[in-house]
Amino acid sequence: MRILEISPETAAATVKTKESMGNVATRTPMLTVYPAGPISNDVATVMLHNIAVGMDMTRTLIDRGFAPYPVFCDYSLGLIRPDCLPLSVLNLQNVSMEWLRRSDAILMLPEWETSKGAVAEHDQAKAMGKPTFYTLEALEEWRYRKMTEPQSQPCQNNVVLDQHARLCREASIQVDPWLEVFCWSTRGTQEHDDAQT
Repeated sequence: MRILEISPETAAATVKTKESMGNVATRTPMLTVYPAGPISNDVATVMLHNIAVGMDMTRTLIDRGFAPYPVFCDYSLGLIRPDCLPLSVLNLQNVSMEWLRRSDAILMLPEWETSKGAVAEHDQAKAMGKPTFYTLEALEEWRYRKMTEPQSQPCQNNVVLDQHARLCREASIQVDPWLEVFCWSTRGTQEHDDAQT
């Protein structure tokens, strides 16, 4: 039987991820990240290289405890449903921009300046006031500061999550422990803030 070998770097990243995520019942929600970099190219091998670089960074972000939008997997949508017309570039761009709008931050990948699409995403993120990062280290440092600073406002989705948990309890449906703890902790933060004002 062949034993899967894991590099020391991968093992260290996995340990770091587990430490950053903590227990599923008490962890805070993962921050969403939009990785932006070059994809399209007239030379097929360069385009495949760009996709590989982007997918590698997407996987790295997941390993580090982020929730990235897998924009570099768009190509796979062309491999399914051969009976349908292919998705237009405009359609894919609209979907990408919507996910950018919903992301907590954007991470610019190497050589992003050479891509019209990545430049447009960068400019749009700046216009929306999104935290914009150019290295993974800077992104992780920002997350650490964000997670360790006292929260003055609960998550904007807290009300929806709280209602979902309550409906599940009323219907005798098993509620995700993380959801329960998250709703309780953010509700407690809101009550504390209300008491201070």
